Amino acid sequence: MSESFIKLLYTDYRTDKDYKPDYIINFFSVNEDRLGGIKSIDNRNDLKLYIELIWQYCHGLFSKDRYNDTINTVDKYQSLIDKELTRLKAGDIKDDWYYGLYLFKGMAAYRLKDYKTATNLFKVLTKHDDKNENYKRWLSYSTYGQRIWLVNTINIVFGGLVFMNLFFKDFISNQTLRTTLSIIGFVGLMSNWGYEYYIKRSYRKANEKPFGQ
Repeated sequence: MSESFIKLLYTDYRTDKDYKPDYIINFFSVNEDRLGGIKSIDNRNDLKLYIELIWQYCHGLFSKDRYNDTINTVDKYQSLIDKELTRLKAGDIKDDWYYGLYLFKGMAAYRLKDYKTATNLFKVLTKHDDKNENYKRWLSYSTYGQRIWLVNTINIVFGGLVFMNLFFKDFISNQTLRTTLSIIGFVGLMSNWGYEYYIKRSYRKANEKPFGQ
């Protein structure tokens, strides 16, 4: 039953040529109960098709900014996929479709500002493929999100040094100390702002591509 249904569903899905998000979401919404009812998968080929189908569903959800639904969908189907990969001894078929589920979940978590979850997922991806620039960029974004409190603190501290030397000179009589504090504050601010600019500019450019990939 699982084998024939997966192949039939895959063939049915592929009859459309545009794969617009609304079509994708509607297609899988109609078939979600039967798709979710699968408890085991007969062979490696069907498992590959199954993984691709779940990827397509997540693709549609993410592209419509349905981030919670994207995460829930990955969580719903990931356990069966991993269980069947182990049972069928099919770990070698973990390809871009499979790791794409991690990517969609990570990007969705990032958009929801759950930077801790996103960072952990992007670490998995970069460990899998440390040459993949896309994975590394997203890890940088989520790491920055986790550290935003530190970035803001650094801005306050170094900004405070500059402000103090500009407006409260009388409180620091030592000219060498004032100059040193001013340099430290200025360099610290410039470095921190440069880091912020780089991350934000890189993120904007990445999101000019479809679905942030």
